[in-house]
Amino acid sequence: MPADGPNGSDERGVLLFYAYRDLSSTQQEVCQWYESLCSRQGLVGRVRVALDGLNATLGGSMAALRLHIDAVEARFGKGGAPIDFKLAPSDGGIQNAAATQQSGFDRLSVQACKEVVSMGLVDWQTPGSSSLPDAAGSGTGVVLPSGARHVEAAEFHSLLEQACQARSQGHDDERKETVLFDARNLYETQLGRFVAPGVEVLDPRARCFSDTPAWLEANQHRLAGRRILMACTGGVRCERSSAFLMSLGPSFQDVAQLKGGIQRYLEAFPDGGFFQGSNFVFDARGGVSSGNGTVVGRCVACSCAWGDYSHRQRCSMCRMLVLVCDACAVAQAAPHSQQQQDQPRVDNQQEQQQQLCSEQQQQQEHGERQQAQHLCELCLQRQQQQHLQQVGSACAGHRLRILCLHGFRQSGKNFEGRTHGLRRRLKDLADFVFVDAPHQLPLWIKRGTAAAANGSPPAVTDSTPAAEGPGAEGGVDQPPAAASAGVCWPAAAAELHAAAAEPAPCFSPQREKQEGAAQQHRRQRRQQGARQQQPGWRSEQQQWCQPRRAWLLTQEQYAQQQQQQQQQAMGGTEPGPCPAPAAAYADEWQFQAQTAGWQESDQELKRVLRDLGPFDGVLGLSQGAAVAGFLLARQWHEQQQQADLPSAQQQQQLQVQQQQQQGQPESLGGINSGRGCDRIGDSPPRLRFAIMCSGYRSAQQEHRRLLDAAAAAGGVALPTLHIYGSGAHDRQISDLDSAALADCFDPKQRFVIRHSSGHIIPSNKAVTGRVRNFLLHVQQAEAEAEQPQPQLQHAPREQGVCAVE
Repeated sequence: MPADGPNGSDERGVLLFYAYRDLSSTQQEVCQWYESLCSRQGLVGRVRVALDGLNATLGGSMAALRLHIDAVEARFGKGGAPIDFKLAPSDGGIQNAAATQQSGFDRLSVQACKEVVSMGLVDWQTPGSSSLPDAAGSGTGVVLPSGARHVEAAEFHSLLEQACQARSQGHDDERKETVLFDARNLYETQLGRFVAPGVEVLDPRARCFSDTPAWLEANQHRLAGRRILMACTGGVRCERSSAFLMSLGPSFQDVAQLKGGIQRYLEAFPDGGFFQGSNFVFDARGGVSSGNGTVVGRCVACSCAWGDYSHRQRCSMCRMLVLVCDACAVAQAAPHSQQQQDQPRVDNQQEQQQQLCSEQQQQQEHGERQQAQHLCELCLQRQQQQHLQQVGSACAGHRLRILCLHGFRQSGKNFEGRTHGLRRRLKDLADFVFVDAPHQLPLWIKRGTAAAANGSPPAVTDSTPAAEGPGAEGGVDQPPAAASAGVCWPAAAAELHAAAAEPAPCFSPQREKQEGAAQQHRRQRRQQGARQQQPGWRSEQQQWCQPRRAWLLTQEQYAQQQQQQQQQAMGGTEPGPCPAPAAAYADEWQFQAQTAGWQESDQELKRVLRDLGPFDGVLGLSQGAAVAGFLLARQWHEQQQQADLPSAQQQQQLQVQQQQQQGQPESLGGINSGRGCDRIGDSPPRLRFAIMCSGYRSAQQEHRRLLDAAAAAGGVALPTLHIYGSGAHDRQISDLDSAALADCFDPKQRFVIRHSSGHIIPSNKAVTGRVRNFLLHVQQAEAEAEQPQPQLQHAPREQGVCAVE
């Protein structure tokens, strides 16, 4: 580090600031400008020049840092929010050379990157966010976050005080309970954190900031409907976190972030206020004490109180910083020091070189052994979870039975194949039951194609998704590729059947390379003929022409179906297997007009729930998700009606139910007991949760009425998981339509997973892991509900007393 700045001052300092600006068209030029400026001023540290702004942590003389502030303010002060420059002296605060090197304060690093803070590029954009135009006037697509309301340190402290007083006096409103979200990483919160009696502090325990969005989506039930205070080191991570949180819906709009971060808070409250421990900083100081002398960290080796990373020890698995006290560090280094003292001294230069290499190798091996003894809390927790999965958990709940409802133009068999990856990863938790919708759809192909003109199946290329097309699940069928657009299916099948007599020979790779195109074609036809002779073989046309079904139809589709059924009842011929051109109303928005045919689907679902049940929950895709949402809304509506009955009517119904139960087994009574068998009158067994993938609010009149009523009442109070594509990734059901369905359910029991995989249910580890966590959450909730609650006699509950979570 240079000795002084341009004016010769010896006082050292550290400067932190960030600024969200659109630099997409000037990023490289800004990088060069920064390197030149910092080199002239003798500054060291790290600078991130991102597409959406700047983020800098610099060290040098106080005079040089002040000149740097003037230069940055002159160039980037306008065009966005005011820049908060955090300048603090650092004399005597440097821990050691290792801290200086690992924090990057022994050099200057100017890095061109995509984001001011690495949250991960996501295609969400809040209503208040902006995407500034470039020099040519066109949109750049760079999203500048519109975060939460910024509050000064004094107001932030006052909000915490009010929340503590309200909680202690029992006057807080449950829907406006205050929670504090710490947007920092785990190794930062282990050094220091906010502690406010009666206020729940949510620590995501993230290894890096890019893990925060997934944590926020998975823990929406802990944040919905509450007043959320947010804090981080300097404020830059709160900008992204609060904007992302507010994009989750109207239940997450009461958010306030600490302006200037914890650093400004400690400047305003030298005694630490509600903050205990030290504030971790990303420079050579390592941490800044809160001033109250508290130590919240623990040594990973001996669990004693310890509050700094001066030894720079890291987890042997994930390389995250861990706390190691002086005693443990000395004890681990003692054997190596004693071994060095016992080494005999040699005078030969060659032997000295060999001894030096041996010592370096021993030192490296000792360092590896020393690191292997330390594991962070996250890696320890992961090892414990793996052990529980291997030996089996004694408190594991029962296997869940899930009813699966396919989407429009699918079938139960088709949906079963689409969810193979998901079911394989959840086979130890749940059983999935797939059923078919009652309405069979005609075979259609897209209009405007050559195949639609001559009635033959169109060719499908690798770039044409087989499931895409008009409608919620693809309004038209896409058959397998043919040799030409005008192929005749019956003639092709006859030709393949005639060529089936000759068995298919085996070919070596060398011989295959020597064959011509004609020979390969004949061989493929012979193999196809041999497969045709096998039991259960179906031609490509037969496989393609399998019935597609739906739960809801448009009025035109329903009228056409009724007409065909009448013709068949009068002795008419069934429609042929060849597809017809799609109707004019089969467009991408037909799901908004699918209101007919619900009576048949409702009867079929009631039969399934009665004959194949009981079911713990329901899983639906697209139109199936819309139906699943209505089933839970109707169940909620029936519960509300039951609760609103006058006491006389309730007693009368109870007497009727008791009379019905007399002379009958208990399990056949009007009210069934046991898992998954809760009934309301004569209705099917109750569903306890739902997983809705790419869902939407059905336009059917009864569906719309009950879903709107549920949303107005605060949502159906059942655990629900909503999985849908973010932004424009799902070209069939928009994320706004899926979010509108999610708003019909209790935000405190609602979980959301947004992905970029289109109109499917992703089966990758990230998504299936969160689905597994949701099912485990449901199992745990059921287990807690089944446990008998202790009843205290002669101990009336005192007024004004509220239990602290």
